[in-house]
Amino acid sequence: MSISNISINLSSKNLAKYTNPSNKGAKFHNITKMVMAAVYACVQSDVIKATKATCLKEKNLLN
Repeated sequence: MSISNISINLSSKNLAKYTNPSNKGAKFHNITKMVMAAVYACVQSDVIKATKATCLKEKNLLN
């Protein structure tokens, strides 16, 4: 997942669910949750990729 995926996830289609004008606080909270979840998923996948790459490098050095 990349930064471009975050912007796609926050497109108007997905934000339409959160645009109830009588519920501004909840709308902001839900958007914040979506952003945080997307950022967390991004960081998590990058960490996993980096860890795998490091493991592969170490295996190659040992062989």
